[in-house]
Amino acid sequence: MHFTLWHLVPNAQYQNDLPALAGQVNQRTRAIYLVNPHNPTGAVNDDEEFKRSLHKNSQNAIAIVDEAYLEYTADFSVRSAVSLVRGGANVMVFRTFDKIHGLAGLPIGYVLAPRTLAEALRKQGAGNAESLGRLNIVAASAALRDTAQVERTRKTVARERTIWLTVLHNLKLQYAEPNANFVFFNAGMPQPKLAAAMLSRAGYLTDEEWSFVLPHLLLSRADSDRGSMISGRSSTLCGTW
Repeated sequence: MHFTLWHLVPNAQYQNDLPALAGQVNQRTRAIYLVNPHNPTGAVNDDEEFKRSLHKNSQNAIAIVDEAYLEYTADFSVRSAVSLVRGGANVMVFRTFDKIHGLAGLPIGYVLAPRTLAEALRKQGAGNAESLGRLNIVAASAALRDTAQVERTRKTVARERTIWLTVLHNLKLQYAEPNANFVFFNAGMPQPKLAAAMLSRAGYLTDEEWSFVLPHLLLSRADSDRGSMISGRSSTLCGTW
């Protein structure tokens, strides 16, 4: 069987380009995979537009939404595509404990899908607890109960994002509006040069996986004094040019 994989390029706001996607979906399309917030830009689409596009396109093919970073948004429960799943749409939602729950070392996730599709997946072996580590399951159960930790992490990341956006705005650097635990910006220089400079000057790690697009920065620490944070980050970035 022959498959053609079509990659969706972000729009001018670094969001999922939904009109471009609609133009590619046809009777031969078997699956649509979207990440919201977008990875690596961290941008989200307008909620109503995103769900309207999902609902329409899911009539031609199963629409899969990866919500790995969505819990970093303040309106996570409203934005989630789970409402479409519950409404009977041909939509699946992927979730992970790797990100805001901090269980990347014990990888585990889950899928929310229409009942008929979920039953078909179970027959193929998906969701078999015996295939998962016992410690992973216990950790995930504890993470679901620890809502205070999730809210604390969400607020800490949001505070750090605001600081970085202040720095990028002051330096007049183009960036995507972030909604995850990283900031994607155009540094105007090769990513390896930026990464080496930020690591040597302040111990910041940048992600090289997407260096062929634009460099984006992973938020890796938070300090207590806002003024010193802005000054320090500005100094770090300015010193790389």
